[in-house]
Amino acid sequence: MYDAPGPCIRLEGAEGGSEDLTALPDGRVFISSGVISSEKGKILLMDFLDPTHKIKELQLQSDQNMSDAHYHGLSVWQDNEKGGLTLAVIMHRSSGEDTVEMFKFDEKKQILIHSKTVRDPLFYELNDLVLVSENQFYVTCSLKWSLLELFLHLRFGEVLFYDGSRVRVAAGGHIFANGINISPDHRHVYVAELLEKDILVYERQGDNSLVLKQTKYVDSGVDNIEVDPKSGDLWVGAHPRIGTLIYFMHREGQGASSPSQVLKIKTEKGMLRDVIEVFLDDGVEIPASSVATVFKNRMVIGSVTSNPLLCDIKYSK
Repeated sequence: MYDAPGPCIRLEGAEGGSEDLTALPDGRVFISSGVISSEKGKILLMDFLDPTHKIKELQLQSDQNMSDAHYHGLSVWQDNEKGGLTLAVIMHRSSGEDTVEMFKFDEKKQILIHSKTVRDPLFYELNDLVLVSENQFYVTCSLKWSLLELFLHLRFGEVLFYDGSRVRVAAGGHIFANGINISPDHRHVYVAELLEKDILVYERQGDNSLVLKQTKYVDSGVDNIEVDPKSGDLWVGAHPRIGTLIYFMHREGQGASSPSQVLKIKTEKGMLRDVIEVFLDDGVEIPASSVATVFKNRMVIGSVTSNPLLCDIKYSK
């Protein structure tokens, strides 16, 4: 099975995977790598406008030891008034601790300067996050205690909010809360539930708590979510066969591959409407797709375990 919006090519430089990525308005794409790989975690950068499609590793300037890092979800915040770019990424440490690491991006030197580590007792099995300001974010906890929650179908997953000084629960009752993102007007927060195959739409309250407004079933294991800054439409990396994905992840990307899918979900006033399949692959071109983002007429698809795939968008649905 294969369906793509145009010709695609496999990029190189993210051999530890490209689990999450996000594009800036100028076409640059930040990528997190190494979530399940034995390789050291890396933060990578590519540019849609670079004809060589080169992916390069960003050097990290920090007084902390980050040699045991495995990076997961990431988010970027641009300050349009003062200038400057903040990157936040989830870091899984070999000790078992999950933290959120904050960096400032030095445009001249092309390096990430570590500015802050956020840790909290509520942090457990962190998956994805979205910055809502330079120093505030929502983050998903896939599990509360252990993998037993998945087998018992327990709704212990949470969305947490960090206000710059403390962490608190913004919404609860999820089964494996996964990707998270926010509408362009910052009124609605989108949360993917991989095992339930749905996306939840929350309305932000004045205290940054979240009130559920819609549950949209999409019949695929939804992973990370990217939001078109103009239309507000969602681009979602998804896993059409969750059982195969679990086996694939257990084998750390070895053996039988896991199919990939990209969905575009149209929105209206923040609510989810039509679901359109943009890409489908049996795992040969790219296994275990976890995210997709679009710039002009091109799309890059990330994978839990592999290099990203770059596709031209020539055929729209």
